[in-house]
Amino acid sequence: MLAGVHHELRENHDANDEDIIAFFTKLDPHMNAPVAGDSIWRHTAASQDFEVNASAPVMRTQNLIHLVKVIVGWYSNPPTQL
Repeated sequence: MLAGVHHELRENHDANDEDIIAFFTKLDPHMNAPVAGDSIWRHTAASQDFEVNASAPVMRTQNLIHLVKVIVGWYSNPPTQL
């Protein structure tokens, strides 16, 4: 999923490696498993892609595509938690 985010940011948002590293650093505090009910993953558009207490997103292709789009959107319009 993060590889997809990286690819989209490089190809479609003209982000360089430093920009992507800074963005992923902001995501880092939210990468704990299991996913808590009050996490960024459950209170944003990403909520449909994560179940409470899951250790990974829902692995259906449509969920992974959606999650990449959500996270890429956070690059330019981050939720308040970031």
